[in-house]
Amino acid sequence: MSVVKFWCRFSFSAQASWPRLVRSLCQEASKEGESLTDNSPRIQREETLSQKKDTSDLVSRSASDEDPTKIIQLINTVSERDLAAIKHVSSNVAASIVSHRESSGPFAEVRDLLKVPGIGRQTLQRICREILKPSLHVNIGNNQGPTTEGDQFGVAASRIESLKDIVAVDIGLKHLSWVYMTRDRQVWQWRVKDIVGIKAGKWDPPTYHKMITNAIAEMPKPDLYVLEHQSYTNANKGTFQMLLYQRTLQSMLYTALNHNRDDIGTPRAISVPQTQVGRHFGLQVRGTRMSGRDIVATLLRDGMERGESDDDLPARMSWEDAETFQAATKHEKEHLANCLLLAIAFYDQTVDKIESRES
Repeated sequence: MSVVKFWCRFSFSAQASWPRLVRSLCQEASKEGESLTDNSPRIQREETLSQKKDTSDLVSRSASDEDPTKIIQLINTVSERDLAAIKHVSSNVAASIVSHRESSGPFAEVRDLLKVPGIGRQTLQRICREILKPSLHVNIGNNQGPTTEGDQFGVAASRIESLKDIVAVDIGLKHLSWVYMTRDRQVWQWRVKDIVGIKAGKWDPPTYHKMITNAIAEMPKPDLYVLEHQSYTNANKGTFQMLLYQRTLQSMLYTALNHNRDDIGTPRAISVPQTQVGRHFGLQVRGTRMSGRDIVATLLRDGMERGESDDDLPARMSWEDAETFQAATKHEKEHLANCLLLAIAFYDQTVDKIESRES
């Protein structure tokens, strides 16, 4: 009750007559109080409807009328690993989505994803955009323009289908490693090379070029080179020089391998994000790539037990390959593991998917 209304009631009980102006003021105050009281449920309902509308608007900005079905179908059907491969979906959020599906059933609406721990309004909007965003690649081999299917990393699907072998390369601060793997997943060469005569932080392009040229000369000549580029989320003043040096070597190798790209009309080398490989093997944790040494050690052990001729192995490796890995130092094992996992991920995510789609 307002102060004016209370004062008016008290005054009217004490005196029978007051000036007309005062009585008018009291009547208006009384009506105002009744109006506020009567309208409070309506205001609450409007606020609730407004909140629901805000959530609906959030989703509609990310998806048109026909797209929520596509989003929900994907969220309700893909595996936890595939969910974690979606940008803005961490491994923890992917696990929570799967847990919610198992406990509460499939999601009915896009806004139901807000019930999942770790998904807020902005995160939901980014996830929807990422799901609906077409995977646009350019087919350099012809003039038919951009397509959303078949081309991977600027390489036509027809070329991916005809690939016979690849060389996957990993560059570190002190080591360069590569693995030569044929389409049947057979490993024919697995090496790690020390980077000597180069000091991180010292700008020495001629030495960089010589090292890159010599390394390429030692590698086999495959149908396609597969490189891996890293994302530096924790770069600071102390690590900037080393990261710049590493990125420079990666760029020089990519450029050297693609020196005749315009002449042949297609790249000889592609670059795959490190996070894509990490998510494929469950090594990407909160933006950090974990070591893959243990995974490779398990692959080698399984391969020795099952035999090199097993067609279901992710990589078919020999006893010599196992000895190479066991004899390597800790840092050498890391780079050997990186290039091997890169090769396996490329065959799993690109070659095999195109094969299954065409068959």
